[in-house]
Amino acid sequence: MRPPAPRRQASCTEGCVALRLMNALRRTTTPDHLTPLAYAYRLIARRVCSERELQAKLEARGFTAGAVARVVSRLKDQRYVDDAWLARSLASRLREKGYGGVRVRAKLVQRGIAPALVEEVVRESAPESHELETARRLLARRFPQGLGERRQAGRAFRFLVTRGFSPDLAGSLVSAGRAGSQDRENAQDDDRERDKG
Repeated sequence: MRPPAPRRQASCTEGCVALRLMNALRRTTTPDHLTPLAYAYRLIARRVCSERELQAKLEARGFTAGAVARVVSRLKDQRYVDDAWLARSLASRLREKGYGGVRVRAKLVQRGIAPALVEEVVRESAPESHELETARRLLARRFPQGLGERRQAGRAFRFLVTRGFSPDLAGSLVSAGRAGSQDRENAQDDDRERDKG
């Protein structure tokens, strides 16, 4: 039986050549050497951008205003940049997570969606009755024991407002929740009194 052949180690010149090739490739594919269109494709491949976000990122990279306008126009024609789709998708996702209209509106504005489109999407995404029902479900899940104490009611109010529900809606739900908790406590006290007597 023959012993196994010793492994061949790469000579210094082979390793250096490979390293030089890798560095050359890295240099040619860095964002510094990309055209505005290629850089925009890279951006939207990572994350869906609104028109305004894409413009800001391209301008921050140092591309001229004319080049940025042409690239954004081309991507809109190709439907890679579609603010209406992005707004509806984002609003839907946020509503599914239990966020209210105020929070949805703020997120859409933060992403650079046009104000008229923001208002349209917020109205479409959930009517008032749906928002009221969502807030009730959230309160019931977060505060299953009710809102008897004033401190608990304050927490519930802040919770709803933080989730993006209007202060008016949050106030009315918390008031109704406190009244319901007090009615339950009174009924329990009456039952205890009857049991004693």
